[in-house]
Amino acid sequence: MDNRKQPKFSKESFEKARLMFSEGSKHAGRASKLMRGKDYSGSIEASQHSVEFFIKSLFLVCGLQPPKTHDPGRNLGIIIGEFQKLNPSVFAKAQVDPIGRLKYLSKKFSSLHVESMYGYNDVPASRIFTEEDAQYFFSLAFEVEFLCLLINFTFGYHFEFIPEEGRRFLETYASEIFSKRDEK
Repeated sequence: MDNRKQPKFSKESFEKARLMFSEGSKHAGRASKLMRGKDYSGSIEASQHSVEFFIKSLFLVCGLQPPKTHDPGRNLGIIIGEFQKLNPSVFAKAQVDPIGRLKYLSKKFSSLHVESMYGYNDVPASRIFTEEDAQYFFSLAFEVEFLCLLINFTFGYHFEFIPEEGRRFLETYASEIFSKRDEK
C-alpha cells in the first residue's frame, strides 16, 4: 500500500487502526509508569512512541500504509482531506487548528526520539530531562491521543464501523467539545 494511493476505507482497515491505536495506548501507559518510577527520559521516549502510533493509526484507518518515520504527521495531507470531506464542521469552532497541532506535535516528538534514548553531546538522557519535562510531554501525548481518537471515531462513525455506544459518544460528546471552547 502506497500513501499516494487514494484512501480505501473498510472494516479491516478500521480494525488495523484500532490495533495500532491500542499500541499507542500501551506506550502511554508505559510512559506513566516510567514517570512514576522517576525514569523521566524513559517516560519521554515512551510518550514519543505513543504519539507516533496514534498518528500512524490515522493512515491505517484510511487503508494506507503508515510512513516509516518518527514524524508521521508531516504526511497527513491525504488523510486530512478525506476527514474534512466526511465532517467539515467537527473542528469548525476550534481556537487552534487541530491538524496543524498534530503536525507540530509529531515533529516536536520526533526530535525527542534520539535524545530521550541516547542523550545529547555526551550527556546521558537520564541527566537531560526532569520530572516537569516528562509531565509536559505526557500531557502533549494525551492531547494527540484525544485528537487521533476523535478522527478515527469520525471515520468509523461515517462508515458505520463502530458500535452504537461509540456512535452516541461521537454524537453527544466529541462533536461538541471544540465548540464549548467558544462559550466562555
